[in-house]
Amino acid sequence: MKRFERNYGLSLKCNGNTIINEICSTSTSPKVAIYGNSYAMHLVYGFKEIFKEYSFVQLTQDSCSPFSLLELKKFGNSTCSSFNKNSLDTILNNKSINLVIVSSTFTDLLEEENFNFFKKQIMILEENGIKVIIFSPTPTQKDAKNIGRCLFFYSKNSNSDKCDFFIKELHFNYNEIISRLELLANNNYISVINLSDALCNSNKCFAKLNNKLIYEDTAHLTREGSEYIFYFFKDKLKNLIM
Repeated sequence: MKRFERNYGLSLKCNGNTIINEICSTSTSPKVAIYGNSYAMHLVYGFKEIFKEYSFVQLTQDSCSPFSLLELKKFGNSTCSSFNKNSLDTILNNKSINLVIVSSTFTDLLEEENFNFFKKQIMILEENGIKVIIFSPTPTQKDAKNIGRCLFFYSKNSNSDKCDFFIKELHFNYNEIISRLELLANNNYISVINLSDALCNSNKCFAKLNNKLIYEDTAHLTREGSEYIFYFFKDKLKNLIM
């Protein structure tokens, strides 16, 4: 049960946080902002454990896509719109922040207008000398199988391979999302981390790796899954951060 506790990052109290404070930041002058919805939230634990030397602030709100024009147009001054605006203000107004890690499901980027808006917001960060590392969503099955629940039942008797799934079973828009994200990458300030590089081979995606239970539910990472991700990409991320 402990291994499958909800992964809220630094604290559940950071859900909706848009400022630097004692609860949701490891320093009053953080170097890194981890920004986005629950897909950013589940990255916090791994970053904290593997990159202890980097102070950070957690700017996360579940169910709110980062830099989303769709939310702004549909809902006006909604919770999500306010969250995104206030988070960007915090990032730009705190000169200690020189790196933003952002993540989401990114399904809204499949719409061209929203993709262009997202790109424009990312470029604002670049123009202010802030590096951006975009983490893709986790690979998920097209039938939305709850992999975490499967792991809960099978991991104790070493049958966790029943929870793996084949590449051909990937959600139908996953590869398209990855392609859209890769259009944003450049050689200067914007990089993309594809989580399928860590969780899948050419044949299948794995629910358990190196004795780490990766999935908390359908798509979110457990704490140990988050730690595994940052350990896997440690060298690559060090080169990107420097």
